[in-house]
Amino acid sequence: MNKNPFKILLATSIYPPDPGGPALHAHRFYTWLGERGVEREVVVLSHYRSLPKGIRHLVYLWQLWRKARGVSAIYAYDALGAGLPAVLVARLRGKKLVIRIGGDIPWERASGSGETELSMLEWYQEGRQRENLNFKLSRWVIRRADQIITVSDLLSRLYIEHYGVPAERVITLPNPVPERGGVSPSHTTLTRDIIFASRLVKYKNLSLVLRVLSRVLPEYTDVRFVIMGDGPEREALEGQARSLGLGGKVVFTGLVPETEVSKRTAESYLGLAPALTEFNPNYILQCIAYGKPFLISSEHGMPFEVPERLVFNPRDEADLENKLRNLLDREGYEHAREALLGLTPGTTWESVLSTNLEIIKNVQSQALHKTPKVE
Repeated sequence: MNKNPFKILLATSIYPPDPGGPALHAHRFYTWLGERGVEREVVVLSHYRSLPKGIRHLVYLWQLWRKARGVSAIYAYDALGAGLPAVLVARLRGKKLVIRIGGDIPWERASGSGETELSMLEWYQEGRQRENLNFKLSRWVIRRADQIITVSDLLSRLYIEHYGVPAERVITLPNPVPERGGVSPSHTTLTRDIIFASRLVKYKNLSLVLRVLSRVLPEYTDVRFVIMGDGPEREALEGQARSLGLGGKVVFTGLVPETEVSKRTAESYLGLAPALTEFNPNYILQCIAYGKPFLISSEHGMPFEVPERLVFNPRDEADLENKLRNLLDREGYEHAREALLGLTPGTTWESVLSTNLEIIKNVQSQALHKTPKVE
């Protein structure tokens, strides 16, 4: 009997039924590992959200410490909520640490708090991160991980250029194009739905979208904007939609499970990803899986060249309006669908998850633990 089986500890801030890419990836990876006989544990910060802030983080740290005993490596899903306690446990336990990063927490929090209206790249190019505490903590964590996995070259370049992570410790592994999962579009749908599925925070740029839609949607009786998700901006956005007279033309569903996102994507007309910086949004990948056109901000991390007709300047209302009107026109829509055929999104869930496991095993099998040099 093998007394030292290979075992992985997943450290994540969110997990289903929580929405979001990290939750989806963590659940998929945990399930996939079990199906292949790999021992694994998962510790989820959101499971302790009923506890006061600070207390829940200490409980989370304790659970990581307890379950890290006997594991081969720790795999964390962000650089702060899960990553900070994970790096502490990994260093004290002498475990290898891999961190998967799907966004940039310092910029996202600065944007969400109203501290900045810059895009992610603009924020770093202007040096706004230098005095930011979240940046300092994230950099401390990221530079002490054995391997960093990002979902886009956009993020990989960021961590190499601005965080000082050696290029050989950064791997780009894009999100997969999801399987259709047996969902078929309904032929009884009477509306053309434009869909959005993400957290409702300022940098998602939905206020600009609503202003544009107030000029466009009154001309199309069959078009709605369906917003799937929740967040601190929901109340303000609902008020803005009412004040613009959009009424039933904009639908706020609140949080919905991934199966519902997939169903609505299958029945949608097109997807819209308007954030100042888009990383590699899962719901846009679902649009591609179902052959649905989409519009995405020009600062994005999609792992392929997006046709110009599907990209817009997230600060230019006229640009979004023109691109949207083009897609609402039948001829423009068909041209966009043809353009989708030329995309090479590449990878699948099986490929992504098996590559993750290979990365973890390669890191764990290194003969010596090399602590990154930090300034």
